[in-house]
Amino acid sequence: MALEVLKKREKSIKSKENDITKIMRRVFIALLIVLIYSAVMQSIYFHPAYGVKVILIALTTVAGAYLTEMIVMSHFFDDLVYEKLKKEAKKTYPLITGLILALMLPTGIPLLFALIGSIVAILLGKMVFGGFGSNIFNPALIGYVFILLSWPNAIVSGLGNSDVDWFLKLIFNVPNADTVMGATYGLISYSNLFSTDLWKLLVGGTTGSIGASARLLIIMIGVYFGITKTINWRLPVVYLASSFLLFTVAYIGTKNPVGYALTEVFTGGLIFGAVFVIVDPVTSPTSNYNKIKYAIGAAAVVVYIRTIGASVDGVMYSILFMNMLVPLLNSSNLKRSKNKLSKQIISIVILVLIVVLCSYYFGMKLTDIPSTFSR
Repeated sequence: MALEVLKKREKSIKSKENDITKIMRRVFIALLIVLIYSAVMQSIYFHPAYGVKVILIALTTVAGAYLTEMIVMSHFFDDLVYEKLKKEAKKTYPLITGLILALMLPTGIPLLFALIGSIVAILLGKMVFGGFGSNIFNPALIGYVFILLSWPNAIVSGLGNSDVDWFLKLIFNVPNADTVMGATYGLISYSNLFSTDLWKLLVGGTTGSIGASARLLIIMIGVYFGITKTINWRLPVVYLASSFLLFTVAYIGTKNPVGYALTEVFTGGLIFGAVFVIVDPVTSPTSNYNKIKYAIGAAAVVVYIRTIGASVDGVMYSILFMNMLVPLLNSSNLKRSKNKLSKQIISIVILVLIVVLCSYYFGMKLTDIPSTFSR
């Protein structure tokens, strides 16, 4: 009897491992598609040199993440030979971390900074917590924030002409590198928000982070992920819907609050973060109820940062901030597992009312509003 129970448990564990492998394989393929698409679009809209640079950044971050994980694992597991190390590394998915980090960076980022970011992502974002499954924060976000805090100009301006790389300059005669490679982090200034071609925003014809500009493609991937249950659909849907609602409330004193809110949703890394980052199963809450609260909280942080904060985008900070609260949300879920559905709904409604009121308050303090949509 005990043997049969053990066999059933082993089958269950293997089945779960296979499911996780399938999910991660889909995510990896989707990230590769976004990467290739972004490289092609940058080559078409700007110059082939930028498409080459996109691939070089991805190769750098992926190699940095993979090798860092292999080195750390070999240090802690002396009995693991190279072949076993490769198998273990496949189960911890460092390639996905490297790709996500690459797609969050602008094309003008120096390759050295991208490499350092990928190393930090694995070391401080994952391995110090005990490896895959034990990390509190999304590793790619740790690497991104490290680069942003250490070399802010590398993210905000892309460093322009200084890092089209000398070997790329030998191959290509690169024009206007300062204006094309520099990313005002994908956000159009408030003065010309509505003059931007929406089609370019959707298909990837704008500057910004490498992956965030491929918004239409990412939306289609998100729909596919939701249908195939690759991700929990509640996280991206609630995150984007809450962001739109709160931005509308924040700009309710303008002549076109809905248009302004739509512009905020379709600029920066909001859509990329919703489909690829906030949905991380390791760093998000376990229950659907808490996932909704988690997404609403992240949306509120985005709105507050963009309206009154110093950061231009705020998406990655919002997810990192909510990562911190996941243990608290999960513990509250355990304590309140017997609560009725009505009480859960009431708590979510109260949360929504609080963040809506806060959004309205901060929106009233906005001063950088286009004159066309003045209060």
